[in-house]
Amino acid sequence: AIRNNGRDFVTVRFHIHPDIGLLQDEHDRLVLTADEADTWLFTCTEVAPEVEESIYFAGLGGPRRSRQIVLAFKASEVSEVHWQLTRTAIAGHSAKS
Repeated sequence: AIRNNGRDFVTVRFHIHPDIGLLQDEHDRLVLTADEADTWLFTCTEVAPEVEESIYFAGLGGPRRSRQIVLAFKASEVSEVHWQLTRTAIAGHSAKS
């Protein structure tokens, strides 16, 4: 049943800069990468993150295509969302556990 005329639906969006690579690994995790920079893993325990298209407007060269990480859920079913960015590599080297 939809409560409050559908206003129970929540969307959290993390807009990613166009120079940052965003891919899904073999375990369906989201990995953020950049040339000669750290690599990060995005995780969320309550909601499966999705990747959607976006547009970056802040550049001097005009709008650029980019992507965003989206967490979509019903507030009545998920009262808290815990997300995390974990560094997995430091400037091209594997991070030590």
